[in-house]
Formats: sequence, C-alpha cells, structure tokens
Amino acid sequence: WHGMRRREIVDRCAAPFYRLRNILIRRAKEDIAAGRAQDWDAWLKELQVFGARLVGDERGDPSDFGSGQAVLGLQLQLDALELRRSLLAIAGGAAASQARTQMIEKSFRLRDALDAMADFESRRDQRMAGHRRVVRWPVALCFRTALCIMAVYFGAFFVARMGRASKRYWTVPHSALGLGVVCGALASLLLILCLFSLLADDGMLPASLHSPVPEARFVVLDRLWHGLVLALLLFGLGYPMLCLSKLRPYAPGTLEPESTPADPRPGALPRKMKRRLYLALLRRYYGIVFGGFLWVACAWIVGFRIYSGLYPLQVALLATGLGPQELAVIQEIHRIVQ
Repeated sequence: WHGMRRREIVDRCAAPFYRLRNILIRRAKEDIAAGRAQDWDAWLKELQVFGARLVGDERGDPSDFGSGQAVLGLQLQLDALELRRSLLAIAGGAAASQARTQMIEKSFRLRDALDAMADFESRRDQRMAGHRRVVRWPVALCFRTALCIMAVYFGAFFVARMGRASKRYWTVPHSALGLGVVCGALASLLLILCLFSLLADDGMLPASLHSPVPEARFVVLDRLWHGLVLALLLFGLGYPMLCLSKLRPYAPGTLEPESTPADPRPGALPRKMKRRLYLALLRRYYGIVFGGFLWVACAWIVGFRIYSGLYPLQVALLATGLGPQELAVIQEIHRIVQ
C-alpha cells in the first residue's frame, strides 16, 4: 500500500516535468531545424545533468529513488543526448565526430537501462499479485485448519453426547506421551507459521531467492503443515486406547455400580464403560488440540504484530509493492549508466 501511494505521488510530481520536457524538446527541434542552435547545447547539457540527478548513482542511497523517478531521468538524458548529437552532426569536425561516438555509446546504455525498467514494470502487477497471495497464504491456512479442527472437535463432542460419555468419565488421566506429542506438533505448527512470515518478507531474503513465482518457496512448508495437522488428528483416534491401557485394575462399583463386567476376569472394564471412556477421552483430546491451535494462532498474530508493526490480516499494508526488487533494478541501472 505504501509503495503504491509513493509511486502515485511520484507520478503526480513527474507530470509537470514530462510536460516541460515535451515543450523543451519541441522548441529545440524547431530551432535546430531552423538553424537557430545558439545556446541549445548548453541548455540540453543542463537537462541531461538534471536527468542524471533524478536517476542517482551508486554512491547514493537506492531507497531515495523509485522506478518512476528513474524512468523520467533516463528519458530526459536520452532525449538531451539525441538532440546534442544532431547539433554535433551540424557542426562537423573530428572533435565533434569523437564526441558523437561517445554520445552514441551513452545512448545505448541509456536504452538498455530503459529496457530493464520497462521489463520490470511490465511484470510488476503480476509479481504484486503473487506477493499478495503469499501474504494471505498463512492466514488462509490458519483459518482453514481452525475450521477443520473445530469440525472434528464438535463431531467428537456430539458423538460423546450420543454415547452418554458425561463428565463423570473425565477422571481418567491423560497420557504424558500423548500430551508431549500434541505439544510438539503445535510447537512445530507455530514454527512453520513463523517461517511463512519470514519467507513472505522479501527484505529478509537475499536477491537470489527472489522468485517470479513467490508461492514456490512455500510448497514444502505447506505440505509439512498439512502432514502435521493430519497426523495430529489421526493420532487422536488411537490416543484414548493409549490412556485406557494404563488404567488401574477395575474394581466393581467404583465407576459405574450398575454395570457388570462383560469379562468375568478380575480387573476387566465393562464394554459399555470402556466405550464411554474412549468417547470421553476422544472429546477431551480434540478439545485440547483445538484450544492449543487457537493459542498457536494467537501467539503467531501477537508475534507478527511485534515484528512488523502490523497484523497478518492487513494484506493491503503488508504487500510492499516489490520494494527490494525495485531497489535491485535501480542499482543495476546505476551500474549500466555509469
């Protein structure tokens, strides 16, 4: 958003200079054609210097210059050089011929710089759209995952209600191994979200990693995310059995006095009780996963706010407008022109 507003301001400020350029170039061509060259070479040289200042050089800070400003400066220099060449052609002489040769070489470099800027500008909208998709990617991933886990939790909740697995069956302790798996998976999801945010910020990456298709750098993380979420949900189906396998021997009358064990062996759980304990643990597990994921999402949002000063949902402000790539192109133009 800030990049777009900056380019809009530069375009508005450059509009009078483009109009002045058109007037000067037209007057210069008319006077040269009429044989009234007079001081036009000195004036055109000043116009060329002005264009060079607009483009800047390698000694300056590239962040002080933009693509619109660079294009205006390059165009002014090129127009001034073309007219100065025509003046030298009229003057003739060996010195004029040598100066024209240097101006031709300079014109070629300016045209190459203009072509580089035109190539960058032609792909700006496509790259900005890709960057907006990259910024939205972790937000959409969090939203879809939260909906999926919430649906699974409410499914387990209704199944537990239908199976009459009330809170009286919540006295079964959780498994330390199971809770460790859940905490590890949630911590991994938080780490993946942080990596998403870092990779979405082109300013954190070297220029060699700036891809025309920025989504390509997210493919591995996206697959890892879906694999972790799927493993976390599937683990919940076997988690209750892990907890029930470590229960103390059943003493008739302690949990459900009206039930009689289907297995007459001492310490065996009644089938009905075992089913209700399974459903209760299933509901509790997915409740922990759902609450833990909400905590992960909130922690990522707060951390993102601290790191960038913005919230992940502020896509319009987070889409930088390809600032690092634009600076790289301007630095390349400085090398070409110099």
